[in-house]
Amino acid sequence: MRSFSQSEAVLRKSRWKKGRLPERYSYWFDQVKKLCYMCVRHTLVDVMQKEQNVLGALALVLNDGIRSATNASMGMSGETAAAVMLIGANPHLTVGLVAKALALTPSGTVRLIDKLAADGLVEKDHGTDQRTVLLSLTEKGFIKRSEIQFERERVIGQSMRGLSPNEVAVLGPLLDRMLSNMMKSADDDYRFCRMCDEDACEPRCPVEECRSKLAENTRIPS
Repeated sequence: MRSFSQSEAVLRKSRWKKGRLPERYSYWFDQVKKLCYMCVRHTLVDVMQKEQNVLGALALVLNDGIRSATNASMGMSGETAAAVMLIGANPHLTVGLVAKALALTPSGTVRLIDKLAADGLVEKDHGTDQRTVLLSLTEKGFIKRSEIQFERERVIGQSMRGLSPNEVAVLGPLLDRMLSNMMKSADDDYRFCRMCDEDACEPRCPVEECRSKLAENTRIPS
């Protein structure tokens, strides 16, 4: 069976004078072309809409699953697990940066840090100006962080069950690009990576690469 393009070529090279179709055929030929174009276009749109829809559902399910599993591990709620993961990956982080990364109010962040300190998970230190509070995990905090990380990896691993190594290799670069598309500012890095296993992306973290590019683009020329 001829394809649409092959059929078009046959018609165009037919015996009619100057290679042009009679008026009655030209009209229907153009209508068929328009119909085929519309079918292809709508098919592509439908596929994109489905993929976007499925991706959105997956993002919600992963977020819910990770939050539920990690908070159950902590025996707490809210952004507690994210705070432990974030501080563990970034020793001597300030309260202000924690608040920004977790999208919490300053007062809410202070209460959260006080609770973690009271539980022996976080220790506070002062910077050189004595006004800045620097945060680090205690040994107990790092143990709890490992438990949180295990639960996070378990949930994510469940979503990737059945994928072959080749499929995962194809998926990796696509995920890098999609994550980079969402990063609008160099200051987004802490928020994007607040629950990450910082060793998993070595030596090439897509967020760090995107951050460097954004910082370079916003640098004021001297």
